[in-house]
Amino acid sequence: QFEEVFLTKKEHYDKLLNDGALMFQQVPLVEIDGMQIVQTKAIMNYIAGKYNLYGKDLKERVLIDMYAEGTIDLMDLFIMSIFTPPENKEKYFSDIEQKPDEAYLKTVKEVLSHLFK
Repeated sequence: QFEEVFLTKKEHYDKLLNDGALMFQQVPLVEIDGMQIVQTKAIMNYIAGKYNLYGKDLKERVLIDMYAEGTIDLMDLFIMSIFTPPENKEKYFSDIEQKPDEAYLKTVKEVLSHLFK
């Protein structure tokens, strides 16, 4: 059971900053077990460890880490579009349109096909 809270006003963000909840002055933030955890990877690792979702051995953990990092790389492609000048956006999206399929989705499809034979 959890409650998801969206920051819809700058005042909400400012309150988190003033309360010292945002170690690096950025979200996401997860409050769990009396802690305030920031940074996506730290949050994922904590939840995976707490609920035994982080693989049964080191080999499974490294695979999980590789897929998690690949997902973050994929998200970064789209986040960077924010900083692309308007006159270059069409080319930027055209260039990245194939990259996720070649670099990430193809790999995930292969892994899933082996897992669910």
